[in-house]
Amino acid sequence: MHEKWHVEILNEKAFERVLNRLTAKNRQLARLSILKTLTELGPDSVAVGRSKALGAGLYELKVAIPPEVLLRVFFTNVGGRVVVILSAYDKKRNDSVRWQNHQISIARRLLKTLER
Repeated sequence: MHEKWHVEILNEKAFERVLNRLTAKNRQLARLSILKTLTELGPDSVAVGRSKALGAGLYELKVAIPPEVLLRVFFTNVGGRVVVILSAYDKKRNDSVRWQNHQISIARRLLKTLER
């Protein structure tokens, strides 16, 4: 069995803002799903289809709680054991390609701040 990943949230306030738009039950389910997946798998979640690599160390975790919630959580790993949640958005609230690309751009900018 491999060591568990340590999960940190880069911008707790922004992350909570996304989750607070959900119902209390869905918020709890989303938080549990995100933390469980990233703690157990980290970037290896790509191999089981839970996330996808976006390049340059950026990953997108997919969290679905049908029928209301379709979250996208952007993360990276630092130092081999830490997963940092960069940002998140609810694709059910806005599924336009332009919005998604904007969210990916935000995550990439945040990733660059970690590289400094």
